[in-house]
Amino acid sequence: MRVSDLLKLVGKLFLVFVAFGLILVGLGSGMGEVELGIWAVLLIAALYLTCVQHIRRVRS
Repeated sequence: MRVSDLLKLVGKLFLVFVAFGLILVGLGSGMGEVELGIWAVLLIAALYLTCVQHIRRVRS
């Protein structure tokens, strides 16, 4: 694994965790359930795709 690949992965995971923090802030501010559900699905999809892309890149 190259250092640049590792930095890209860390950057993507950082963005995913920032989004998770925004969802928690939304929970605290009384955001609607539908909006939180949409954000949660997007967050899970982003985390899944980031991990899948990383695994594929490492294996090749």
